[in-house]
Amino acid sequence: MSLMYIQVAVGLSCLTFVAYCGLEVIPERMKLVHLNDKYFYNFSVNVKRYSRSSPYYMNIEITTKQTWTNNVTLHFTFNEFLHNDYRRSFVELHQRFCDMVKYDKFIGPVMKHVGFECPMPPRTVRMTNFTLPLDKFPNVLPFEKCRFDAEATLTETNESLALAYNYVTFKVTHHTYNQEQHVVISSTSTRKGVGSVRLRIQSLPLQILGFRPSCTHCEPAGSEDGIAGRVLLSALEYLKLKELCWLRNKKGVDKSQLNEIYISP
Repeated sequence: MSLMYIQVAVGLSCLTFVAYCGLEVIPERMKLVHLNDKYFYNFSVNVKRYSRSSPYYMNIEITTKQTWTNNVTLHFTFNEFLHNDYRRSFVELHQRFCDMVKYDKFIGPVMKHVGFECPMPPRTVRMTNFTLPLDKFPNVLPFEKCRFDAEATLTETNESLALAYNYVTFKVTHHTYNQEQHVVISSTSTRKGVGSVRLRIQSLPLQILGFRPSCTHCEPAGSEDGIAGRVLLSALEYLKLKELCWLRNKKGVDKSQLNEIYISP
């Protein structure tokens, strides 16, 4: 999760707040493409929602027949949904099983949380009402919708053990904490939603004086321009709902002072 300290001046008022950017993964459905019965049996998977407001829950059960160590390699490939088709992107991860469980700082904790261990003897792994705990995962994916391919192969022979397609949607989460008024403003929007926010506020003259992020993973590839844009949208989303409405309705306020929004470190 990215963290930024921002000072925003609007007209006569100056606010300081903290903006967090995280990544939310919404699994829509899963499809089992291939399962090698020499190594697995009793595999089942489904994705459920229990209400309109509830998150998507995954239920997975699988039984392994052999011990897993670094003799198994895991492959994760992201396929971007582009022009009504899924096309392989540049985002990939290939790592041996034990190395991923022990050393990977993002996927490793998730695997430990659901019961994977190294070495993992033949056993049944059950994940019931499971959601992906990726609130600390950096927002580095440059697309909104994708097919996430997960495959396990033998390290020495590259024989495929299992292949599954996971159709997911990514959302950027914003959490804004106003240090002066002690109010928490939370919002979640897809990249399309962020674009609509930009359209709603484009009539306001804007000027960015600077920013001071403590992390460069709020936008794809750590783009500083992307960070500035996201900070700007977060600030405007907050100010448009709170500060601007209050100032425009207050008597005795010079409306000409509301023509520019400044963001400074």
